Amino acid sequence: MNKHILDQVRQEIEKAEQAKIRLFASHNSYRILLYKKIHHWQKALKRFAKDLYKYQ
Repeated sequence: MNKHILDQVRQEIEKAEQAKIRLFASHNSYRILLYKKIHHWQKALKRFAKDLYKYQ
């Protein structure tokens, strides 16, 4: 069960990384703000995955 959740979290972290890369290629005027939001989301996912792994 936890392995399945961890796999999903890893996929979300990877999607966030791809979104950050695409943002830097774009000319969106909000790209710095969006980058920070995505980065914080990614950090939260990583903390969640670490806690989930620790308590399984």
